[in-house]
Amino acid sequence: MDALGLLAAHHVQGIAKLRGHLTNNPSRDELRHGLLQARLAAQALLAGVRPVLEPPVGDLLLGDVLLEVRGLNRAGGGTSRRLVRAIELKAKQTRTAPAVWVWIEDDGAFAGLDDTAVPGLERVFATWPHLDGVVLSGEVPVAFPRAVHFGPQTVVHRPDLSPARYALIHRLCTAGGRPPCS
Repeated sequence: MDALGLLAAHHVQGIAKLRGHLTNNPSRDELRHGLLQARLAAQALLAGVRPVLEPPVGDLLLGDVLLEVRGLNRAGGGTSRRLVRAIELKAKQTRTAPAVWVWIEDDGAFAGLDDTAVPGLERVFATWPHLDGVVLSGEVPVAFPRAVHFGPQTVVHRPDLSPARYALIHRLCTAGGRPPCS
C-alpha cells in the first residue's frame, strides 16, 4: 500500500484536500511536495501520531508540532542565502503556530551551501522563537551547530530545545522520512 492509500484507509484528516491538490496541480514541484507530505504523514501515523494534512496553517500537523515542507533547487547562485530566506519565510508564514519545523527537500542545491548559512540560520532561530528546527534532506557540506545526521538528512534544532521537542522529528528521520509502505 502506498502512503496515500494508507492515509485514506486511516481516514486521516485532510487526505481529500491533498488528493485534490495533487490532481489540480500536477506540476513536478507540486507533485513532489504533496507526495512528501503524504510520506511524512504516513510515517507519523506508523509512529503512533495522528497527522492532519493541509491544516489551516502549514502543510502537516503532527500532534502539537506543525511541519512545513519546501524544496530548494539549484537554480541561480547564493544557495546559503536562498536557504536561509526560505526557512525564514516559512517561519514567518507559520508565526501563529506554537511550534514549527521546516523540512527542506534538496533538489540539487545543497552542494552549493557554504558557511554563511550557519549565522543566517542562527539569526532565524533568534528571530522566530516558534521555529524549533530544520530538517535538511540531502548531503550538507556545512557543519551546523546542534546538527544530528540521519544518513543524508541533517536535523538542526534551536539552542536549548528539550529532547522531547525533537523526538518525533528524529523518529521520522530515522526512517528516512519515508514509510516502509512508500
